[in-house]
Amino acid sequence: MFLLLATYIIAAAIAPYLVARFDRRAFLALAAVPAAGAVWGLAVSQTVFRAPIVESLTWIPALGLDLAVRLDPLSWLLYLIIQVVGALVLLYCSHYFPARAIGLKRFACVFVAFAGAMTAVVLADHTIGLYIAWEATSLLSFLLIGHHHAKRYARAAARQAFLVTTTGSLAMLAGFVILGEAPGGTYRLSSLVDALAAGTIPPSAAVTVAMCLLVAGAVTKSALIPTHFWLPQAMAAPTPVSAFLHAAAMVKAGVYLVLRLSPGAAHYPGFTALLTLAGLGALLLGGYRALRQTDLKLILAYGTISQLGLIIAIGAQGDAASLAAAQTLVIAHATFKSALFLTTGTIEKIAGTRDLRELSGLKLGARRLAVTAAFAGASMAGFPLTGGYLGKEAALTHYLAHGWPIALALIIGSILTVAYTLRYWWGAFGIKGRTHDGLDTRRYTRVSRATLPVWIVPAMLAFASVAIGFVPHTVETVVDGWAGRWPGSVHLAWWSGVGPAAATLLILLGGWVMYRQRPLVARWQRRLAFPNELAAATVYTRSIGRLEDFAAKVTTTFHRGSLPLEIAGILVTICVATGAATAWSGIDLTHRPVLTHSSIELIVAVLTVAAAFVTVTAQRRLYAALALGAVGAGVSMLFLSFGAPDLALTQLVVEAITIVVFVLALRRLPGGFPGRGHLSHQRRTRWMRAVLASLVGAGVTLGGLLAAGARVHSPISRLLPKEAREFGYGDNIVNVILVDVRAWDTMGELSVVLVMAVGVASLVYVRELTHREERANRARRQSLRREARRRHEETRTRPLLATATLLPPQARSVVFEMTVRVLFHTLLIVSLWLLIIGHNSPGGGFVGGGLAGIALIVRYLAGGRTELLEAVPFNPGRVLGTGLFVAALGGAWPLLAGKSVFQTVPFDLDLGWAGHIHATSAMLFDIGVYIVIIGMILDIIAAQGGHVDADPETPAPSDPDFTRPLSAQGSRP
Repeated sequence: MFLLLATYIIAAAIAPYLVARFDRRAFLALAAVPAAGAVWGLAVSQTVFRAPIVESLTWIPALGLDLAVRLDPLSWLLYLIIQVVGALVLLYCSHYFPARAIGLKRFACVFVAFAGAMTAVVLADHTIGLYIAWEATSLLSFLLIGHHHAKRYARAAARQAFLVTTTGSLAMLAGFVILGEAPGGTYRLSSLVDALAAGTIPPSAAVTVAMCLLVAGAVTKSALIPTHFWLPQAMAAPTPVSAFLHAAAMVKAGVYLVLRLSPGAAHYPGFTALLTLAGLGALLLGGYRALRQTDLKLILAYGTISQLGLIIAIGAQGDAASLAAAQTLVIAHATFKSALFLTTGTIEKIAGTRDLRELSGLKLGARRLAVTAAFAGASMAGFPLTGGYLGKEAALTHYLAHGWPIALALIIGSILTVAYTLRYWWGAFGIKGRTHDGLDTRRYTRVSRATLPVWIVPAMLAFASVAIGFVPHTVETVVDGWAGRWPGSVHLAWWSGVGPAAATLLILLGGWVMYRQRPLVARWQRRLAFPNELAAATVYTRSIGRLEDFAAKVTTTFHRGSLPLEIAGILVTICVATGAATAWSGIDLTHRPVLTHSSIELIVAVLTVAAAFVTVTAQRRLYAALALGAVGAGVSMLFLSFGAPDLALTQLVVEAITIVVFVLALRRLPGGFPGRGHLSHQRRTRWMRAVLASLVGAGVTLGGLLAAGARVHSPISRLLPKEAREFGYGDNIVNVILVDVRAWDTMGELSVVLVMAVGVASLVYVRELTHREERANRARRQSLRREARRRHEETRTRPLLATATLLPPQARSVVFEMTVRVLFHTLLIVSLWLLIIGHNSPGGGFVGGGLAGIALIVRYLAGGRTELLEAVPFNPGRVLGTGLFVAALGGAWPLLAGKSVFQTVPFDLDLGWAGHIHATSAMLFDIGVYIVIIGMILDIIAAQGGHVDADPETPAPSDPDFTRPLSAQGSRP
């Protein structure tokens, strides 16, 4: 089963490439995945009905979390529905979409991924795993419903469905956690059901709350009252999505949850009562609203709400007869509703509309579709000997004897079902108009020819929905696998007595009368229209609007667009929190701290404080930036004095890069700090900032003392030297921590670095470059290189830098160019040396990558953006992506040695006469870090520096220091 889920992941990953290569025919290949899953499911059916198939993989041993999957008769039934319908819908997609349709690659990827996520939902045997798969279906359905993202209504429908279903899923997660932590509770789904059925989880207020939360998850997912409104809006999705998600898959997740839990949860307050109320309400409301629709898909959407309500109301009772009837209806509904949705898609494809007011006479132009819809509609209406009839007959037989309120609601809802089924078929295929007194007002919709897959697939599903009604004993055997475990009896038959037969006859006649009297029904519906102000959709829309207004007010209150004000708020909050913790913790702070260990520390501290004073008192921005760099250098010296060379090197590299970034940004700003308002206002502002700075300094110091005084155990750092050598195979503790102990954190930080670099570049460039602009830039770079070569040939001299001759003489500095020519390759070699020795000596990928970035920076400062492009003719984004990929390979390498991800694996390379190399798998991970850091620096410099150079039309502020090129600027600030 894990192999099947992995196959779905792989298929989803390669789906875009298949579509790019084979266009819509790629769906034929993708259909092989669920088809193979269906074949496997049928092959193991006998095994499943003898004993469940269970597989488990350890996930987080320390927390007792494992990935458990289980295939028992109930999950097997839902699993088979997903695979069969999914394969047929993918086959349908191969001819439904036009050739080279926009967004088809994304659609194929997301659709296959959704099928895999839905498969995981019905196979999961751990409540947390079920929740993860459940959320995956919500996210992927959001993408599928919003497939036509250029249309506003599609985006709104996708957002609505996502918000409603994820709200319910979070409630469901809370319910699972409460039950898992309750006395006698468990997170294993199969064991949880047994515990609930056996009563080993004692009833309590917490358990009742958990039941209500689980009900919320099922209600929102299956679109029951009061959250039913999202399903009709979701019809903005392409028809194959509706046929799969809203007939056979996504909405069945709530049904599956109810069928799984009801045998045990029905004994606890809240579960059955709430689901029965929501289900029967949806049964009646959905059928009533379906009679008012003129869009064929909306008729089916409201019909789906009605039928899901019936299934859940029955399944929530928890006895064997109810479970059997509900499972039978699940099979029938998945087949006939998928067939009808696909039929609707074919009608829209060949007729150009699905509005029943514009359709007429399709039974003559599309006879095969008319027959298909007739068979599927007969099963939906519960016509005798169909699959729908078999399920409703079982439900009527049981509830006429054991629960007349449910039976009454079932009869009324079924009458509505017959009425809107006839309305659907007549609206799609009937002939509108009539012949009267020789005047023929009949009209016929012109249709195009339907290809084989777009009618044969719905025909197959419609045939299946009817055929299952002819094999009641086979269906009984299937549903008895789960229902037979619980109290009660299971019996499916064509004839169950006079009472059910009379009820069926009443249902069919009542539905026929409502259909024939549809003008009268429409008038009554207009008179009894529910106030729009109280409608669930209106309440939702207003609630979201009020929430957004509230969020906007909160945002404008606390984020006023002033960076100093926002930073001040953050710092004050930190200081207040630290002071409160100190006051309430009772920690003894009376011990005398050690002020200094040596005179060197004191000298460095004094110099650092002096540099900080210069930073806050400087009148010009450049002075402040350089003084701030001096503060960082002083901190790095303190690190070095405490025996932390790695931290010192990192701090120095970061400070050097930061200073350059500051200077690049300052080129577009005035040289001095602006003076705002009167002199008294400036003084008051300066005093306020001085007080704030003093408060923050005192808070940070107090926090350090608080942390030192709170220690009650020996520091873990004492174990690190031994652990680093034994498990990380390195002597550099800092590097071992980064690439082994906290490798997952480092990987996440690399991802953050990548996103940050892309964000900075996006903010600088503002807009996305088109392919034409990319080609133009590439051609311009080639032209500049040719110009540099031409000037070199004319002067017969070799420039110090490759493109230095392109700069005007006043913008060049021969001394700087000579220095860069000497330093550039030296810095690169030193950076590689730091990378190689970093596992056992001070260095590593971060420091080495930073030093290589500094080499690129100095080359840019000497020769400008053209020289930078000459030094590194690569797209920074590709460099970043390559680094992240290499780091991921370094993390996956240990799997080849049977270890866990990111676990360091040593290896030796014998180079013969060249010597012997001892290294670890963490080296590859560190190389990835090295490349990512280079890519980040290259991206920022290319954006913040090169883009400014390329935009000379935007003049710098009137300041002589910032109007001249960097290499030509003097020392005057």
